Amino acid sequence: MPIGLIYIIMEKYQLEISYQTIFKVIFVIFFVVFLFMVKEIVLSLFAAFVVSTIVNPSVDWAEKKKIPRSLATILIYVFVFLFIGLLFYLITPPLVRDLTELTTHFPQYVDKSIARYPFLEVYHLKENIDIIFAEITDFTRSQLPNLFFSTVSALSNLF
Repeated sequence: MPIGLIYIIMEKYQLEISYQTIFKVIFVIFFVVFLFMVKEIVLSLFAAFVVSTIVNPSVDWAEKKKIPRSLATILIYVFVFLFIGLLFYLITPPLVRDLTELTTHFPQYVDKSIARYPFLEVYHLKENIDIIFAEITDFTRSQLPNLFFSTVSALSNLF
C-alpha cells in the first residue's frame, strides 16, 4: 500500500525545465569558467586600479605646481621604487647576519638549555632540532629560486 501512495505523490509533481533555464545554467557555468581563466588579467586590472587610485592625488598635487602629469607620474614611481629598494638594502644585511648567527649559535643555546633543564633531555630536543634545521635548510635551498621568480613576477605585475 505505501508504494502506491508514493506513486500517487510522484504523479502529482512533475519537474519541468525549460530550454531557457538550461541555457541560463550553461551560460553561468561558462561565465564562471571564463572568469577563472582570465583571473590573472582581472587581478592585474584591479591592482592597476588600486595603484592609480593611490598615485592620483600626488599627481594632481604636482600638476597644480605646474609639473607635467606624465613627469609627475614617472617621478612618483621612481621615488616609490627607490624607497622600496632602500628598505630592502637596509633590512636585508642585518637580517641575514642575525639569521646566520642564530643558526651557528643555536646548538650552543640548546646545549645550555639542556644543561640547565635536564628534563628536556627526555624529549630528545637536540636530535629533533637537528632534524628540523636540516629540513628547513633543504626547503630553503629548494624554494629560493621560486622566491626570486615570485618576487620578479609580482613586481612585473605591479609595474
